Amino acid sequence: MRIVLTGGRSPLALFFGQKLKQMGHEMYMLEHFSPTFANYTNIFTKIEVIAPPAQQFETFRKEVLSFIERNAIDLLLPINEETLYYGLLQEEIQHRGTSFLIGEQELLNTLHNKLTFITWCEAIGLLVPKSELYVAQAVDFSKQLVKPIYSRFGQSVFFSEEAITTIDSENYIVQEKIEGQQICLSLMLKNGQLISACAYDTNLGIENFASITYVPFEHPKLTQIIEILSQHLSQNGFFSFDFMFDGTTFYPIECNPRLTFGAVLDNERIIAGLLNTPVKEINKRITTSYGIKLLWLGKIITQKNWRKTYPTYLKTQDVLAEAFVWQTWLMLPWVLAQYFLKAKKQKLSITDFVVQDISYQVDKNEGTEGSDE
Repeated sequence: MRIVLTGGRSPLALFFGQKLKQMGHEMYMLEHFSPTFANYTNIFTKIEVIAPPAQQFETFRKEVLSFIERNAIDLLLPINEETLYYGLLQEEIQHRGTSFLIGEQELLNTLHNKLTFITWCEAIGLLVPKSELYVAQAVDFSKQLVKPIYSRFGQSVFFSEEAITTIDSENYIVQEKIEGQQICLSLMLKNGQLISACAYDTNLGIENFASITYVPFEHPKLTQIIEILSQHLSQNGFFSFDFMFDGTTFYPIECNPRLTFGAVLDNERIIAGLLNTPVKEINKRITTSYGIKLLWLGKIITQKNWRKTYPTYLKTQDVLAEAFVWQTWLMLPWVLAQYFLKAKKQKLSITDFVVQDISYQVDKNEGTEGSDE
């Protein structure tokens, strides 16, 4: 099978690329800048740099469809937030005979927006934190927080009055503050069937933004939540939900309607579902933990949190060890240095730089199919 992945800047793309290549599939990569980690591995037959969808959507569209036709691609698997831009092309992609597991675009847009997501969850019967659009009203920061409607890596969440004096109020929401443990729930559906469901503790108390630990988490109430979500989601797609668990109730706070790093926990079932091969029982317990151990060790050392996290660290499998080959490790400092220099040149943080070309906002992207603007 000829399979194209996107998002070579993410180790998750190399993780799934390695797994699929080892199964005998021919792998391709679509990216929007170079170099990325994908440039320094033996996984991909071809890596093609195409136009960034956030800035040049129509050019992106033409180049994606041309690539798929020229290379007779059987399966498309986007990795990062560019998934939502590919979603805008889903009918055209599938019309060309390429398999692409994606939800209905209207639902993706609803779930991606933090405020409409909360409304959707409440409508299907989940308990939700009180949330409303921020319009410069008074905020009780002892009970509430302010965060962007669209954000990446958990950035720009404000917990004090002083921090919000310069923000654009129309792009933020006020949300009830839920104290507790952050739990992620990752689902994969295909043709109305639940293929994969796994919940995991994303941080172990040592990470502030993007998760670097993926430790399986079980709770009886999650079974009911999975059933409710599965009944109301599209028949196809990847959906990753973040919950705050206060010890009694799971409160949904946001959703990434796409593949996320937690998928490594259930990669065998996910790959089987993508390739139409027999899928293991959905209720089979997941016992293997994963982490990005290079970053994790740094967090343990700098935060001196050995007792709480080091035993789990020792028993956890390393995402990068399974994703990278020696060339990737060798060139890792060079790739990161390029990110840093390019971000500095554009006066961006590295985290903003690596998502600026793929960041998706519904209100800014509606009707972009016919324009390069």
